[in-house]
Amino acid sequence: MLKTKTMNKKELRIGNIVGREYWNPAPTGKTKEYETCTIVTLELENLLTTESLKRNKYFKTTYDNIKPIPLTTEWLEKFGFNIDNENNEANKDFERYSILIDTEQMGVHVYNESYYENLFLMYARTDYVHEFQNLIFALTNEELTIKS
Repeated sequence: MLKTKTMNKKELRIGNIVGREYWNPAPTGKTKEYETCTIVTLELENLLTTESLKRNKYFKTTYDNIKPIPLTTEWLEKFGFNIDNENNEANKDFERYSILIDTEQMGVHVYNESYYENLFLMYARTDYVHEFQNLIFALTNEELTIKS
């Protein structure tokens, strides 16, 4: 379920995964729908281009139609994190950091090299997929990609 709040364009960057709200002109009547998209361009004052992850098509839209997607264990798994349901954790190693996530509260624990060595560096809480993507990119200089 997508949140209905309007996105702050200062939070967004190319590559972020968001929800796009649009009107579907179905034969039975116009309906409001949502689809998961990647931001391709950030243009002008209120315009951006998204690519539908399902349909591989590009759409111009406004920031009012972009909605945040809640971060879930399903998204963590799509990004290649190892999910440990028994301990409510997810983890993934990057070149310089290890990321451990408390999947109940989506608290992100950052460790230097390996969290098993207990070299804790920081904690952050992220609620949405785009926030999580931005945090991981800021820490690692790596884009999170969806694993197929």
